[in-house]
Amino acid sequence: MKTDNNQLRGVTPQDILPDNLDSKDINGVNVRKGSIAAVLANIDILESSTTSSSEKQLALNTIKELAPAMVALGLAHKVTWKNSQVEAIIQAACSEFTQKAQND
Repeated sequence: MKTDNNQLRGVTPQDILPDNLDSKDINGVNVRKGSIAAVLANIDILESSTTSSSEKQLALNTIKELAPAMVALGLAHKVTWKNSQVEAIIQAACSEFTQKAQND
């Protein structure tokens, strides 16, 4: 990426989502600040031996809700999730995203 004075630099978080914004439309999906961190926190809940089955189900449901944002951000093509349930959720969301894009 180039700066205002035409110097090259890496992309920073504020380049993607400025500090004054809480969400942004990315590839047709409204992505909230903290979405990736929320998915990671829910994976921790899912993998914890101390959480109940109902807590784990709530974590899975939240990951499913956030999966379109992970796809819109490109994580489905850049990351392989170690947790097979999470990988399946993200890949299913990727398939849905691709089908929707083809139909639009």
